[in-house]
Amino acid sequence: MPPSHGFLRGCDANQKPRSHDTSRIAWAKVPLTGLREIVADLAAAPPDLRAYVADRLAQLLARGDSEVLVAAHLMPDSDSQDRLPFVVDRIRSLIAAGSAA
Repeated sequence: MPPSHGFLRGCDANQKPRSHDTSRIAWAKVPLTGLREIVADLAAAPPDLRAYVADRLAQLLARGDSEVLVAAHLMPDSDSQDRLPFVVDRIRSLIAAGSAA
């Protein structure tokens, strides 16, 4: 059973990422694109939350269309779209922080 923390409440850990799961990530795009502390916050979170977030984000990046999905949740202007590599790198950092023992 997934942890019931914040924007992850209601996700099923055994399901493949769905559009509403991606929306939950996008809902958190302000932290993903702006707050440096989010990686440290995840590293300091309870192990079940760390593992769950890392697993869900890893599933997202494993999709062939992951960058398209993430880009679709950014504003359409070029400045926002130019942040896509940063957001994907931040997601990878979250996966690493969540996977660390």
